Amino acid sequence: MKYIKPVVLIILGVLLYLGIKRLPETEFRTLTPYVLALTLIAVVWYAWETMQLVQETSKQTDFSMMPFITISYFENGNKYKLMNLGHGVALNIKIDDIRLIKTKGLKFDYVHQEIDVLPPTGECEIRFKKKINEDISDADALFDLGALLPRSAHRTFNISIRYRDVLNGKHVTEGKLGLGAFEFDKITKTKWNSVQG
Repeated sequence: MKYIKPVVLIILGVLLYLGIKRLPETEFRTLTPYVLALTLIAVVWYAWETMQLVQETSKQTDFSMMPFITISYFENGNKYKLMNLGHGVALNIKIDDIRLIKTKGLKFDYVHQEIDVLPPTGECEIRFKKKINEDISDADALFDLGALLPRSAHRTFNISIRYRDVLNGKHVTEGKLGLGAFEFDKITKTKWNSVQG
């Protein structure tokens, strides 16, 4: 609807010009610059609206090709899976370390190895490792993962999943893990700094 306004202005300008053209030559020459100025304004306005439309279309295209990584808990097998619910390929997927304990002389984190590629509608099992101080080992035992499993967790942990799309956009899915499984909070998108590349 908003694109009709410039078109109507152009048509009115042309009709005005044709009406003025029937005037005597002296009056015609006096009004011609005003009609041309009005037409120029309408053309510039139309170009501006078209540019806004192109930008919005580009945003929608980017959004439709964006990956969306989330976590799902599967009771059968006591495991979490990363799932790409978006329409784009996710690259370099990394879950930030999850801090369980930090006291004087003891740090206990859950860490996860980076995943190279996750296609649209793809999923893969999350294999957490436990990191006690700086020593990393497998955390496959239910005892080791108890703090993250919904049925035995006594609290929630903030989690951030970082990944790229094929256009080099950087995305972060943030949520909570543990008590109540995964709760999605937000997703953000920024462009990678070329230095981080």
